[in-house]
Amino acid sequence: MALIEAVTLGLIALIIAPSYFFYFDITPKVVIVLFGTAALLIATVRRRDLQHGPGLFAALLCLNAVSLGLSTIFSTNRAISFFGSTWRSFGMAVQLVIMLFAWLVAKRCVGRQDAAVTILRGLAVAGILSATYGISQYLGWDPLQSRSSYRIGEGVWAIVRPPGLSVTPATSRRGWLSRYV
Repeated sequence: MALIEAVTLGLIALIIAPSYFFYFDITPKVVIVLFGTAALLIATVRRRDLQHGPGLFAALLCLNAVSLGLSTIFSTNRAISFFGSTWRSFGMAVQLVIMLFAWLVAKRCVGRQDAAVTILRGLAVAGILSATYGISQYLGWDPLQSRSSYRIGEGVWAIVRPPGLSVTPATSRRGWLSRYV
């Protein structure tokens, strides 16, 4: 099960789908967190391993869920509070799933160093890949999408906002790197 958790966390960090979704950086992450949590919950239920877990962490998550529920009930726009905006899709539904995922990961790692090591290795691999992709975007090479898809404006007023970095290019003429720094 630690492999499910590691893969889910790694994919959440890495996945983007620029030619498939308008919100290509968020929609795939929401799908991965929903499917990953469902797979982890199914694996946990099959093992009949729902009794014991991190008690204080579970209590804090429950308090967070109650606060989230109250915020949604008293919201001026309950639909956006529950489902999230179309841009970020981070409403109550997704937040509750993320809290469940966090509890399942914590439950898996309590007293089990092997599970924690597997999950941390998955996070490290995802971090290395994400950093490598961000550095390649920073240097002007993007193997997944064209630079024009995240370039806004023209000439000296052009703003480059690659998905992996939030960078505004310098306008000086110091050489090739000045376009990307």
